[in-house]
Amino acid sequence: MKKSIFFIVACLFLFFLIEVFSFFAYWIYTKEIFFYNSSFAKMENIFSDISVSEEQKLTHLNIQSLPQTLHPYFGSILTKDIHQVQGYEIKKGLQVTDYGFLDDNPSPILKKSSGKYILGIIGGSVALHLSTRADVALKNELKKIPSIAKKEILIVRLASGGYKQPQQLAIVNYLLSLGAEFDMILNVDGFNEMALPLSQNLKQKVNPFFPRNWRDLTNTQADEGLYRLIGKTALAKDELKTNTKSVYGSIGKYSITIQLLWNVYFNYKTKELNKLRNSILFYAPENRLYINGPQIKESDEKIKEMIANHWAKSSILLHQITKANNIHYFHVLQPNQYVKGSKVFSEEEITKKYYLESSHYREPIETGYPIMQKHISQIRKAGVPFTDLSMAFQNVRETIYEDDCCHFNDQGNVLLAQAVGKFIVSAYHENKK
Repeated sequence: MKKSIFFIVACLFLFFLIEVFSFFAYWIYTKEIFFYNSSFAKMENIFSDISVSEEQKLTHLNIQSLPQTLHPYFGSILTKDIHQVQGYEIKKGLQVTDYGFLDDNPSPILKKSSGKYILGIIGGSVALHLSTRADVALKNELKKIPSIAKKEILIVRLASGGYKQPQQLAIVNYLLSLGAEFDMILNVDGFNEMALPLSQNLKQKVNPFFPRNWRDLTNTQADEGLYRLIGKTALAKDELKTNTKSVYGSIGKYSITIQLLWNVYFNYKTKELNKLRNSILFYAPENRLYINGPQIKESDEKIKEMIANHWAKSSILLHQITKANNIHYFHVLQPNQYVKGSKVFSEEEITKKYYLESSHYREPIETGYPIMQKHISQIRKAGVPFTDLSMAFQNVRETIYEDDCCHFNDQGNVLLAQAVGKFIVSAYHENKK
């Protein structure tokens, strides 16, 4: 009897020692002090993260949660069933029109009139957010132009997530051919042009000048290799979900040792799952001309130069087309957190990791923006009113980013709109001299 009691006490003491050791090991491994409630909540949150919209991520058809479909001239457009655009809830009368844009005008084909001023805004998601979340701020700046002050400014929203040149060029050409009239075209771009070809198109063996997600929009034929990767990812996800349920559904959740082992296991399996997801993201189907397009076998540096030159030429062509149609054209290079020295990050931006060293976008922007900036003189020499706002937030200490890609919160969008508006007003007066 005494031996049994001694054995039980010894086991309990050993368990206690292991738990004490695990307590310190947990702190070293997770950089957190173990508390049951916080650890349990963390597990609940992680399990929730695993569960939400996973099938959507796996298929990679809507990586940015943007339901899109093919368009014969624009590359892609939004579908009518969309309810949210990259965190911006559709409201204030905005809807996806029959032309595939998020707008409060049912049609982008408007006619000029004496009491109205038609402003078309083109570009990617940053331009879209500017036109929807900071439209009032932009209009207030433009009202400082005497010839516009008493007119109703109508914003025609022609920007969409992932758009990059030559999509803006094609959109303006197409709408003008259908009879659309504009007083002004504002182009806010730069990030997508450089970041998306290098981080996505080329890794999928898709021509860098093809639209974003072109592989997924056009790869309608069964592809065994892609389906195999999707299946493996689904199984890995299910295994992680099942094992996570087992841990926080058992008495083991109260053990620091079990929690420590679970953290090690979870981090390992998460890395495996992310590798599988990246395999899907960068999966390149067999060479099909309508998907892959002409292949460019050059170094990344040479391709960056080609992209920058293409970006500049597309803007010059837009200027020539708009000038021929009596339209004022203005071009803005957008800010981004991966431009070196462009922002002193706030504590919130650092905590929420709105700048990631591991981001697929960091290297293309860090090295690509300087190459684009070398082409600014080419754009201005052609007569294009252009401004480089890549350093617009250099002295802003508040939080203005809202993700680790390129998007701004409401304050950031207003600041950008004010900077854009001031540039237009200045350039407008300069052109009138």
